Amino acid sequence: MTETVWSTATQTIQLPATINSAQLTYWRWLASNDPTGDEQLVEVRAGGNLVRTVEAFNPAANHQQWISNTVTLTSDLLPHAGQAIELVFKVKNDGDGTLSYMRLDDVSLVVCEPVTPAAAPTSTATPSRTPTSSPTPTPTVTRTPTRTPTPTSTPTPTATLAPGPGVIRGQVADLAGRAVISATVSLIDSRGHAWQTQASSDGAYRFEVTLPATFTVRAEQSGFGAWEPRNLIPVATDTAGVDFRLPPIVNAVQGGSFESDADLARWTYQPGKTSPLLDAMVASSGQRSALLGANFSGNPENSTLGQVILVRAVAHPVLSFAYRIDTAETAPGPGGQPNDWLEVLAYTGSGWSVRHELSIRELWQPTGWTYRSFDMDEFAGRDVLLVFNLYQSSADRSTRAWLDEVVLGSPDRFVPSRWLYVPLIAR
Repeated sequence: MTETVWSTATQTIQLPATINSAQLTYWRWLASNDPTGDEQLVEVRAGGNLVRTVEAFNPAANHQQWISNTVTLTSDLLPHAGQAIELVFKVKNDGDGTLSYMRLDDVSLVVCEPVTPAAAPTSTATPSRTPTSSPTPTPTVTRTPTRTPTPTSTPTPTATLAPGPGVIRGQVADLAGRAVISATVSLIDSRGHAWQTQASSDGAYRFEVTLPATFTVRAEQSGFGAWEPRNLIPVATDTAGVDFRLPPIVNAVQGGSFESDADLARWTYQPGKTSPLLDAMVASSGQRSALLGANFSGNPENSTLGQVILVRAVAHPVLSFAYRIDTAETAPGPGGQPNDWLEVLAYTGSGWSVRHELSIRELWQPTGWTYRSFDMDEFAGRDVLLVFNLYQSSADRSTRAWLDEVVLGSPDRFVPSRWLYVPLIAR
């Protein structure tokens, strides 16, 4: 090979005129022996013009394993409702003799149209094949967050996909851990088949599924914000604890979903020697998370990220986030305390001289994705420097921590006191 060659797979798709949501899902296997010049791209185009670059690996990636990607394209495709779009997968080989390629499978674009509002939910949802819409930390004290009582439960609504042995279940809650009643939970399989159910009075939901399979699941409720769908890849046994914390409509944190380089760049405070990274292989929701401690080398060492945030003067502001910890550190430290830990700090005052310890020497045990929240009442109406720091005592026994879904705001559902109707202008 002596010249640049593009290998492209394109499909033209006619969008409905009344589209109100869209989600693209596909599996891809990326391989490359070229560390510089080749590329692997996933694009959406309309009339030959680029609408969105869904993924871009430049230089080409060499994952060499099947990885699923699910992307919400609603805002990208709404301007093209009723028009044809092109879904493009392509690979560039720059002609230097090293090969890059992409394997694809189970590509689906799920497009939803408005439906007539249904009657009040019953205990069983009917399946449908069309979805609806810092300074170096010094440990001292630990603050324990306030916990909110769980409301009295009623039977959990169950959405049945097909006779089978599998179950996916969990709870939908607000930032304070209170149940979000009647939240809509959507489940979509890798072929675009979708089902919905509503959360019960204790926020619980349940799907009966045929396993093994791959799914994305999402929870929504009016008056709250929403995260990107959560990927379950693959589900081979009964899966419990697929829980959701719905964010407020207004989130004081910028880039708390860590879905892009721009999100990570908003966390401008990164004094540790080991810089945080975006991890495209691990996420609580969406496709990426922030990874602390990816390449520790010092003894001891910190991996830190933080940003200045205005804590809005709302009733009972709450900081909430999802975290995951993996560690090889098993030896106890002085006084039986852990040697490594993830700490959560807030700084106030001139030059951020006043240190507030939300969590010290507490988050250190190996764990899957877990939600944690803290009452931020004392900071209401003030700027704070919010800091997440992973402290590691020895690179020989590595510890890593992932962060996702970082949010700060009111846990209460937003209910407008009045509505303002404006005319819809279309071009």
